[in-house]
Amino acid sequence: MNIKKVVDHIGPIIQEHLDKEKQFGPDWQDKSNDLISWLLEVAEGPQRTLHDLAIRILNIHFAAMPTFYTIWQLIPSMLNARARK
Repeated sequence: MNIKKVVDHIGPIIQEHLDKEKQFGPDWQDKSNDLISWLLEVAEGPQRTLHDLAIRILNIHFAAMPTFYTIWQLIPSMLNARARK
């Protein structure tokens, strides 16, 4: 997956967050509580571009995948062990 595809896919969502923050300020009413908002709270200067935010989201996505799959693989053995008790 390349960055252009990621930006094309989630760019409009990121841009909406940036536009609302510019229009209403950093703590606007009904501000969503999501990853993009969290990243924007800590991002400064060049870290607030669509490209940079897309890379950060992609990195977090890839970091979360192994954790999810590890847990998913452990569930059957945990259920099996629990059933034997």
